[in-house]
Amino acid sequence: MASDWRKNLENDPRIVELRKLMWNKWRKLGKNPGVVFETLRLKSRLEKAYEKDPKAVKAFFVRYSFPTGSRILEIRRYIRKIGHKSIRDALQQYVKYVARFGVMMYIRKKKSHFRTAAIPPFGSQFHVALSRGQLRPVRPTPSGPYIEDEKVEMPDALNGFVQAVRIDDEDGSSVLTQLEAFAYHREGLTFMIHDAEQPYIICLVGEDADSDMWKKAAKVSHALRRECYGEKAGRPGDIPHALRVAAQLRKSGASKSKSMSVGKYKNEESSQSAFSRMKAKLT
Repeated sequence: MASDWRKNLENDPRIVELRKLMWNKWRKLGKNPGVVFETLRLKSRLEKAYEKDPKAVKAFFVRYSFPTGSRILEIRRYIRKIGHKSIRDALQQYVKYVARFGVMMYIRKKKSHFRTAAIPPFGSQFHVALSRGQLRPVRPTPSGPYIEDEKVEMPDALNGFVQAVRIDDEDGSSVLTQLEAFAYHREGLTFMIHDAEQPYIICLVGEDADSDMWKKAAKVSHALRRECYGEKAGRPGDIPHALRVAAQLRKSGASKSKSMSVGKYKNEESSQSAFSRMKAKLT
């Protein structure tokens, strides 16, 4: 009987669709050198933090392995109380990593201690209300406050768009209202950078913003993303080499033998040089 309900659950259309979404997310993340390099770098730093104070790192991951935006202030206060600066830096980097890539980590007893898990997509269309300075769902769901609201009414232009949010401002005096009062530009676009656990780039669209403005905005958007998130750590072709080097770095032994086992070059000097360059990117 137990296997029957498991089979029924596995074949549930919602579960099947979620599996597809998760697979597509992992596939895209795995091909993105920025994600791969940052993941390997972060794992290396977290391992060092764990070696220094396993108790402190375990305690953090028990409480905050999924550091959601609503708990950021609480998390910052918690991290500030940790004694070692290198541990604080690694955990702060983890909080930023989760927000940036939608990937969390869980801790386990054996090495490597940190394993990744993609956060399931919350949906594509949301309907929330601002009340007393807080966001709340217009129609709460059992799964969570900001899960997709399929009944939300959106302008036709947003149908099929990747992500869309409708906000009902019941207060009329929220932070958003105050921001719009001076930042809204009817004839153009206003770019905003929200420095939180990571930088967020927001664009406020004016009523009379024309197509030429959008063309210019594409260049501005590219430059802003480059400034906020930095240069890409590597090229897609570097990913297999990075993974092999990371695997060798987790093992004991001399760097010389590790560089040759990675097998990027047959020449010993070239192999050691390539290994050292990649090691510097990952640690």
